[in-house]
Amino acid sequence: NPVSVSSFVPALLVNSFILDGMKIRYVDQSVEPVIELECRDIRFAVRDFSPDRPFRISMRASFTGSSPNVTFEGTGTVNTSRGSFLLKDSKLNIDLSLLSIEELRRSIPQLKEISLPGQLKGKIKINVEQLSAGPSGLVSLKADGALTEGSVTVKELSVPLDSIQSKFSLTETAFVFADTTFSLGKGAIAFSGEVRDYLKTQAFKFKTKLDGIDLAQCLDQSSYSVKVQGLVSGVIQGDGKGFDPNVLPATMNAAGNLEIKEGRLVDMNVFKMVLDKLAFIPDLSGILEANLPGQYKEKLKQKDTMITSLKLNASLSNGSINIQPIAMEAEGFLFEGTGTVGLDQNYYLNGSFVILQDMASRMVESVSELKLLQDETQQIRFPLKVSGKGKSVSFIPDVQGLGVTVIKNKASEELQKIFDKVFK
Repeated sequence: NPVSVSSFVPALLVNSFILDGMKIRYVDQSVEPVIELECRDIRFAVRDFSPDRPFRISMRASFTGSSPNVTFEGTGTVNTSRGSFLLKDSKLNIDLSLLSIEELRRSIPQLKEISLPGQLKGKIKINVEQLSAGPSGLVSLKADGALTEGSVTVKELSVPLDSIQSKFSLTETAFVFADTTFSLGKGAIAFSGEVRDYLKTQAFKFKTKLDGIDLAQCLDQSSYSVKVQGLVSGVIQGDGKGFDPNVLPATMNAAGNLEIKEGRLVDMNVFKMVLDKLAFIPDLSGILEANLPGQYKEKLKQKDTMITSLKLNASLSNGSINIQPIAMEAEGFLFEGTGTVGLDQNYYLNGSFVILQDMASRMVESVSELKLLQDETQQIRFPLKVSGKGKSVSFIPDVQGLGVTVIKNKASEELQKIFDKVFK
């Protein structure tokens, strides 16, 4: 007959036992290069231990740091007949400000090329209502927690991600961020998401809302020849599987819409730069500057480009960002198009450059050849390609498309002359 293991365990009561100065090293050889994480200076204590009733557990440890930054208090129960362990009514506290970012980078080689925070602050408190484990591993988990007083500095940003507040919950199969908010300069960001089967497939999805992010305030543009200003708002949603930073950009899918208000390109006059590329009219911008009335002439002389509105819909797939479409409205002109942005920061946009009717009419008065580029609404319109990498940019009118536009308009003009003669 089967005999219970507990029948061999004598009555045992231990007032307390303590393990001090303990070290635990976690090695993950399922990835290359190997991940090695270390938890040291561990003080682990059990009080009032008995194999048939609850006992108290406490722990203090240093994780990737030189000072204790993890504490734990909980109640445990051992089921000797099942070989299982139950943890209830427990609290885990983590002080992020005592984590060593450099040690974390050394421990996880995959982070070598990833931009990590320069400084990390915040306190994580996790309440474990119940955790059950057996011979096959984790059986059940129910926990919730919060991150408070969070702050992260990133070298690419001039201001920290500040006032981070987050609420989350944990089960044996899912990690859910119900409500996460933080500030970025004068703007705000809200985030929610979840990770399913986080121990294996790590299938995740997320939603991020941006509200009034000030580019001039947040981005370090000290080395940029052209500086960007504007307030960014929008929503981005995405999903994917796995968090390996080497493959994540190529496997994650995302889509969103963004809008920039009060935009400005400092030290770049896009209008003048584009006109200078219309080589079939030599020194076009110079002729216009000499002949346009004052307020129109100023648009060619000003050193910045004022962007009144910029809207775009973008999606991330197979490691490339597709923009479908982008619409930019500035003082005197529009740009409408589509394009792609690579993760290597190379970008390419193909669209139409449109000079609005009022400005277009004045330009035609000064340079009659431009009439060939006017459409039926009397706007000047021609195809334009925009390309570059990072902070560099070039504008190239589509010569073939430009020629087609001129031929169409010229043919239409000549045909109209024939009709005028026939029906006069």
